[in-house]
Amino acid sequence: MRSRRVVLSTWGSFGDLHPYIALGLGLRSRGHEPVIATCEIYREKVQKEGLEFAPLPPHLPHPDQAPEVMRRVMDSRDGSRHVVQDLVAPAVRDQFNALMPLLRNADFMVSHPITYGAPIAATVSGTPWAGALLQPMILASAYDPPWPVDHHGVARLVYGLGPGVTRQLMSVVRTHSRNWVAPVDALRAELGLPRGANPIFEGQYSPHLNLLLFSSVLTSPQPDWPSHSVVTGFPFYDRREAGEGTPQALTSFLDSGPAPLLFTLGSSAVMMGSEFFRDAVAIAERLNMRAVLLAGRQEWNRLPADLPPSVCVCEYAPHGEVMPRAAVVIHQGGVGTTGQALRSGRPQLVAPFAHDQGDNGARGRRLGCGAVLTPSRFRASTAVAALTRILGNPEFARSAAEVGARVRQEAGVERACDEIERVMSRQ
Repeated sequence: MRSRRVVLSTWGSFGDLHPYIALGLGLRSRGHEPVIATCEIYREKVQKEGLEFAPLPPHLPHPDQAPEVMRRVMDSRDGSRHVVQDLVAPAVRDQFNALMPLLRNADFMVSHPITYGAPIAATVSGTPWAGALLQPMILASAYDPPWPVDHHGVARLVYGLGPGVTRQLMSVVRTHSRNWVAPVDALRAELGLPRGANPIFEGQYSPHLNLLLFSSVLTSPQPDWPSHSVVTGFPFYDRREAGEGTPQALTSFLDSGPAPLLFTLGSSAVMMGSEFFRDAVAIAERLNMRAVLLAGRQEWNRLPADLPPSVCVCEYAPHGEVMPRAAVVIHQGGVGTTGQALRSGRPQLVAPFAHDQGDNGARGRRLGCGAVLTPSRFRASTAVAALTRILGNPEFARSAAEVGARVRQEAGVERACDEIERVMSRQ
């Protein structure tokens, strides 16, 4: 296939960026010209991989201001509304204006669930495009409904009534959330486009291709999925900077004793994880185990200076390198972190904060890979009890290993690139 110029638009945390870097590297290896349009703070990271970068509003805050922003973003009850209504939707016009010049010189585009300007720009410019969905929850299927961060008991009761009831519930959610994206509807009207489906749900689906960028272990095809959907497997990438691997001090720690507990909160929740990481030290001490804490910048989560030698604190390390060496992975349930934890083949304990994290954790629990402690239940004592159960039952390790083998067999980048090229070849 001749070289094509492909715009990859994304917005959010590392969990939102990394799959697109993986796709960009895969497309480049096939002779194409990928452009990653995303937040300005990722410019250097993208360019260090030799990929073309383009800024895409709204821009995330400087890391010094990020913790305060994250407190609202990661609120278990109001975080999703805040992200959509207060941060992303108001910037849809700027997003559209940033994408239009890129698409005039592009052959194809891949969107992101909350780059609401991307489908509009593709429609106006006539650019073929693929929708990309990073987690099963965003599909909002009545047959495989999303699980909330908290109140799993209520969800189990309601969902047990069947897809008819769940479909009605999803309809209420769609109607209630429509006002969150009022600026998107206003821009479409101004451009002479029909109002269309809710941008949070069906409005993000492409008529050409919808890439479900997660593993088939998490779900199976459902009758109400969008047309032209393909489950690709996770497109993995987990370097903080190009070529940056596990710090030598962490490697030495891992080599010096038995497998530790690994505590991580991804790249967003880590900014407000002080209590989580203080609990982590207590949990490891009570279980008489070593621990690794991927705790982000020191100013975010100030830990005691006199930590025991059995605890290793590191700002960041590639999950794909350190998770396979853990006894149990304790994490927040973001889809990027979840994918790496599943691939590692190690049992996990999920402590979700907001958004899709509770749903991802529930799916891992159903696979037998571990347990979930919702925000109202997570504390040192409950985590010790959950980890004791996980460590004491070999079925968790066996199930996690089986799931890990299945995830590692998938070739998410290759499958996604194959599908993109298949659609582009028709143009």
